[in-house]
Amino acid sequence: MGPGQNFGEMSLLTGKPRTATVTCTQPTTCAVLEQKDFQELLLQYPKMGLALTTMLAERVELASQQVGIEYINLSKMNFDARVLGLVPQSMMQQHKMIAVAFANDRLTLAMVNPSRWSPRKRITAGS
Repeated sequence: MGPGQNFGEMSLLTGKPRTATVTCTQPTTCAVLEQKDFQELLLQYPKMGLALTTMLAERVELASQQVGIEYINLSKMNFDARVLGLVPQSMMQQHKMIAVAFANDRLTLAMVNPSRWSPRKRITAGS
């Protein structure tokens, strides 16, 4: 983050505790805005809401790019039986996924709903 950027706005919008953790690497001045004051500002200055919406949309777009989710049509793919055999069928059914490629020691999976997948979550045989 740099000068003029903000954090914690999700908490102001949702009313839930903030999830952002920020550590400053140089002297920094921050302002604190309470939810009640934030809501009054949005009512008084509607353009603030538009600017906030734009910023949030940009963050969602950036986060989507970082996750690396690509949507493909499986009906147009040719599957290699050797790749399909790398993941047990019961595991593919349980997690609604299919192995689509294996190269450079990396297995590529296609999933019904990849947005529910956590990169930290590891699936092991038998799970």
